[in-house]
Amino acid sequence: MSLSKLIILVALVGTLIVPFLNKPVHIDDANFLMLAEGAALDIWRPHSILINWAGHTEPAYGILSNPPGIAWYLLPVRNCSERIMHLWMLPWLLLAAWGCWKLAVHFTQGSGFYEMLFMLTCPVVVLSTHALTPDLAVFACMCAGVGGYLTSTKYRWGFAILAGSAVLFRYSGGLAIPFLFFIGFRRGGIREALLTTVSAIPVILLVLHDLHAYGEIHLLTMFLNQNDAKGVARTWGNVIAGIAMVGGAGVLPILIWRKESFFGALVGAIIGLSTAYLAEQSPDAAIATILFTAFGVAALSLALTHKVKEPVLSAWAIGGALFFFVVRFAAARYWAAFIPGAALLALRNCENNRTLIFTSIGLNVLLSFLLAVDDQNHARANQLAAVKASQYGTGEFSGHWGWQHYLTQAGWQPLERGAVPSDLYARGTAAGQQNPATSAKLIFVDHFMIEDQWWGPRVHAEFGKASYHSSGGDGFAPWTLSNEPYDQVWIYQRDATNE
Repeated sequence: MSLSKLIILVALVGTLIVPFLNKPVHIDDANFLMLAEGAALDIWRPHSILINWAGHTEPAYGILSNPPGIAWYLLPVRNCSERIMHLWMLPWLLLAAWGCWKLAVHFTQGSGFYEMLFMLTCPVVVLSTHALTPDLAVFACMCAGVGGYLTSTKYRWGFAILAGSAVLFRYSGGLAIPFLFFIGFRRGGIREALLTTVSAIPVILLVLHDLHAYGEIHLLTMFLNQNDAKGVARTWGNVIAGIAMVGGAGVLPILIWRKESFFGALVGAIIGLSTAYLAEQSPDAAIATILFTAFGVAALSLALTHKVKEPVLSAWAIGGALFFFVVRFAAARYWAAFIPGAALLALRNCENNRTLIFTSIGLNVLLSFLLAVDDQNHARANQLAAVKASQYGTGEFSGHWGWQHYLTQAGWQPLERGAVPSDLYARGTAAGQQNPATSAKLIFVDHFMIEDQWWGPRVHAEFGKASYHSSGGDGFAPWTLSNEPYDQVWIYQRDATNE
């Protein structure tokens, strides 16, 4: 590697990784750390731990929709500092970088280095490196497994198993099995396709584990749970949010433009406008929805463009959009398993234009950094809210995410939905709220806000109808511009005198 490339790598690590190593536990980090605690209690049955993540205490088996891979991985560091936990996740980034390089060498005409940087600096990848969620592991297994399989002559079976291992971290990783079968069939007919079926070994082992540990298959249970109460409107909302997320936080609109993608952008804008109107969004929220949906459809239209499309990459990218049909809610991080397809199509669209590729890397770095700063601010706000609430003593609380993690550490307990708080009660705005009993007599004690001091984009804005982490209801954009508070907290005391 040349000195200039080494300097670029060091600069990117210093910009996009090091400043965020102390990021507090945030969003779904909290439930994966709880699952790791479940693995500490019973390593074979981590989903047996009791958790209040949806308003009432229940085994994690019925509410946490991911396999146990990340719980087992986080087990040794679950009680360490945030810095140690984030450093523990970085080996996945090294594996992902190698896989991105292999994919770039195979699908583009470049050396692979700058194409690798383009994929690694996409916001959905960068923000995954700051999380304790399974997404970076899924991205790494998919990139290294598929990239290794496509470029290897001796160990294709091993790389197929590596790609299939993504299912140990998110069930979406199971899509690697039919995807590799398709690649194998195109590469060497049915014989080669049958070789790729070794990618099913991890999911077979996972199923056998579930049957032994729980007596049923967690994958099937979660699939039914995520789709039994979800209406048509929410399903389409998730898909539209997924498209907006790839346009706003996946493949940014620099490398995607050609005649066909301009038509795609027009179609996307019409979809975004109609969606914003039906969701009764404000003009500001509607602008973000329309723009990101237009960019998302434009990027995905490359999968159907004659001079750009490549069957494997097209299937990978379109598969990402279709995956949002089966999720309970949309989150940009779900693109981790699919972003290589969309990113490599964009690179193929402009692979002879180094200026555009360098510009895209620069824009990726800038937006990724700005979104990461805000996401860290949000995490710190939830942590600070928990610290300030704890100054009043201990009690029960409503809300989840990092707020729940740090309050639980301070000795608080999550309120059971419909219960009467025993004494002190704190209610934040983080995640879903479980309401106390309507008969509860509560005395107002205090209210405080964690104000927004950040001038940049916001990855979670309740009133701005945008969220990188959870969209598809009445919000669809992955980020927006907003100055609303990061968090608000209300403190109450139970009034036992009137009961």
